[in-house]
Amino acid sequence: MTRRTIGFTWLLCLFSSVAFGQGQVEPLRDPGGAMMKSILVPGWGQWSNGNNGKAQAYFGAAAIYMVLALDLVKLGEGNDRNWLRGVGIGGYLFVAGAAGADAYQGAKRLNRENGYDLSQLPDTPRARLILVRVSF
Repeated sequence: MTRRTIGFTWLLCLFSSVAFGQGQVEPLRDPGGAMMKSILVPGWGQWSNGNNGKAQAYFGAAAIYMVLALDLVKLGEGNDRNWLRGVGIGGYLFVAGAAGADAYQGAKRLNRENGYDLSQLPDTPRARLILVRVSF
């Protein structure tokens, strides 16, 4: 077989699955990317995984702690305000860490449910290039 025939056969198989209703391919989720998104902005990784309810909950909790950390609401005087800032910073870091861990596990779970078995691949840049997929 020539390269042209092999390429045409591959395209025919790809588009025939779309034509017969099997073209709804779930994208491969990057667990590390989802985790980093949720650490930077809690809820972003959950939203990219398609879990909007959790995304809103993490974002809301992080916003409340951020208000306390930045002292946007004047609560208390002196040491009380410093204590509330500490609670806000600690709470935000906790929510960001929990959101990152949840987004990582959620992406791995989605990959397993959609039939992607990434445990057999070595973790190298070349192996990551192999995982590039065409989405419709």
